[in-house]
Amino acid sequence: MVKSLLFKTQNTIMSAAAVLAFMYGVSAVLGLVRARLLAHFFGASETLGVFYTADKIPNFVYTILVVGTLSTVFIPVFTHLYKTDEKKAWRTASALISMSVFIFLLLGVVIFIFAKQAVAILSLYRFSTQQIELGASLMRIMIVAQLILVVSSFLTSILHSFKYFLVPALAPVLYNVGMILGIVFLAPTYGIYGPAVGVLLGALFHLIVQIPLVGRTGFNFSFGFDLEDSGLREVLKLLPPRIISTAVAQSFSIVNNSLAIIISTSSVVMLRFAEQLQNFPVFFFGASIALAALPTLSGESGDADRDKFRKTLLTSLYQMFFLIAPLCVILLVLRVPAVRLVYGAANFPWSATVTTAQALGFYSISIFAQAGILLLSRAFYALRDTLTPVVAGLSGLVVGVSLAYVLVK
Repeated sequence: MVKSLLFKTQNTIMSAAAVLAFMYGVSAVLGLVRARLLAHFFGASETLGVFYTADKIPNFVYTILVVGTLSTVFIPVFTHLYKTDEKKAWRTASALISMSVFIFLLLGVVIFIFAKQAVAILSLYRFSTQQIELGASLMRIMIVAQLILVVSSFLTSILHSFKYFLVPALAPVLYNVGMILGIVFLAPTYGIYGPAVGVLLGALFHLIVQIPLVGRTGFNFSFGFDLEDSGLREVLKLLPPRIISTAVAQSFSIVNNSLAIIISTSSVVMLRFAEQLQNFPVFFFGASIALAALPTLSGESGDADRDKFRKTLLTSLYQMFFLIAPLCVILLVLRVPAVRLVYGAANFPWSATVTTAQALGFYSISIFAQAGILLLSRAFYALRDTLTPVVAGLSGLVVGVSLAYVLVK
């Protein structure tokens, strides 16, 4: 029975969204448990601030290369190819994975070599020599984990294309399990290196759980890529605007992290904890509905199905806002109890709770918009319009960074 459940497809948006929401909910709860354990072992310490800073560059490269670019553009292209020529679709999938791994390896080597310089720049040269050394070591561990996630995220996209959502949604759960294991069993002995090794362990879990189901789709991976492949060329044609859009979105996080360091290294921790709390409803409802809708929107993106496309998009957006609006209000009103409930460990003092709650209050106002962006951007990608999200993202970055800089100063 368990096997049949894992291998079952979800053919409607709401059934897929229900599966994704449940698993994202489990993953989000585990993420909060992970954060509570970090607060327990490290509190709002400078060491944890260095850990979060060291994660920025590996996560930035991974997100640009996979999460926000290739995987998002890949699903609409792969879906269309598979309808007409299965062998060509699989060749394109293999080529994209191969190219992504190759590019990531090149970038990973550069990051590995210049990790110290990267950490120094991210900290605006405010970290001590010891903190830069620690950050560089952590960054080198986490860049290996991100390489594993590059491959795993493509497997997720392939499974989503076939409307398998349960196993891909289980992968982030196991990723958090790996991190928790690293914190619980390694942090007491190895300190902050425990969570870093947990990231590596979680990435392995993320990959391994998806391999059996991908094998059932008929995918036979072959390493190598041919730039003359029409499917690959179509994806590459759509990529530049999407890369810019993703880079802009990720720049928010990097700039906010660096601005927080201007105040203090421990401010990074409080900002990150507030962000994790507001991410709960964003991913629970926003990401689940957006991911579930993408394959359907991709299939209805042709001129003949444009009315169906509009109906699917608006219905999904209304359902998302109906579910997420109450949580925005709850987090805004109960921000202090929420922060204390999740992070109220002995090493996390009351002053840190109040500061985190203040950040959460601002975040909570924008939760519905963050969730809506996830769906609207995927609607544009389904239509193969990657330029409009770039314009919107650049506008938001300019306004947001300018405002944040003024407030920090």
